[in-house]
Amino acid sequence: MKRYLPFLCGLLLAACSSEFEEEAGAVRGGRAVELTGVSGSSTRTSAGAVDGAAIPFLWSADDRIWVNGVQSSEAGTAGAAASFGFSELTGEAPYEVYYNMTGEGARAVVPSRQNQAAAGELQLGANGDFGYATTDAGGHFTLSHATSYIWFDPWSQEVDARLVSVSLATADRTIALCGTRTFDGGGFGAATGGEYAVTLSFGAEGVALPASGGDTRVFAAAVVYPVDCSATEVHVTYTFADGSVYTETRPGRKLEAGATYRLTSEITKRAGGALEIEAGEADDEPVCLKYGGSEVRSLTAEGWIPQVRTTAPARWTADLDIARRTLRVAPPAEYLEGQDLENTLRIESDGEPLFSQDYYCSISPIPKGRSCSWRAT
Repeated sequence: MKRYLPFLCGLLLAACSSEFEEEAGAVRGGRAVELTGVSGSSTRTSAGAVDGAAIPFLWSADDRIWVNGVQSSEAGTAGAAASFGFSELTGEAPYEVYYNMTGEGARAVVPSRQNQAAAGELQLGANGDFGYATTDAGGHFTLSHATSYIWFDPWSQEVDARLVSVSLATADRTIALCGTRTFDGGGFGAATGGEYAVTLSFGAEGVALPASGGDTRVFAAAVVYPVDCSATEVHVTYTFADGSVYTETRPGRKLEAGATYRLTSEITKRAGGALEIEAGEADDEPVCLKYGGSEVRSLTAEGWIPQVRTTAPARWTADLDIARRTLRVAPPAEYLEGQDLENTLRIESDGEPLFSQDYYCSISPIPKGRSCSWRAT
């Protein structure tokens, strides 16, 4: 189920409320029941083209709902109304309904790594979209949605490379945009396994950027939890198949349940870009890491950064994540006979050096004339 809202910019603040109580646990010994979801101003859909301020709302064929801890059959067809069958359900309508394609019932899961197969073909349900409703006496309902949505509207007349992913990250890393949470009928509890960033991937081949932005389509959208980002900045990062990156920093907003935040970005090479990795305490000397340990450095980035290439020593890991503004360096888990003790990590952009650092792992005794402060996570 997918929803598109045609706001020219910024965040629509639209709250939803509910007074139902959850009935937990699987139900046995019930009867066959069919419930009908009707499209409306809040029901999420696989929508058609934007038409001014109106968007058609349609259910997706693979949508399912939950009632009393029991999952329905698939809708089977897409359209303005969808029927959901239950083979065993106790009681009479009204029923309390959850729309949940990644978790179970009131347990919602918004993944940090989300997917979209093609431009304009949103997969919000599979990416954590969550809604709730109470049916009427006839079993009809219209959803209220409890997650928030980031509408990415990128365009470029300069970049031919295909876009493989787009990410949103908060500068405040204590804010959880994703993870597993439980809904209590009015809001979500604390997140477990949460992260301050989400990445929407378009596959290894990527998708082409449009030549202009537009109000009549939704190029891509990701799901996040409603959180208050108004006191922090957010980083938006576009990664391309040729290794180039475009990233920008935006003011944060308060993300409300059911609201869509549209981010329009012209991807341009004109102003160039910058990438700077946090310096260590003594980067003119080799850095000693413990086997099986790691170090994480912060970084700053802005604008167009062409063809980033990382060269890591054999069996070492170097994860440069511009979207999350981190560089994680990790040596092998253990020493192997004949392995080089001192190694160099290099990062280049368009053939120009950006970062070079010598690392070594110590085996007893520590090499003469060197000290080692272990850096293990």
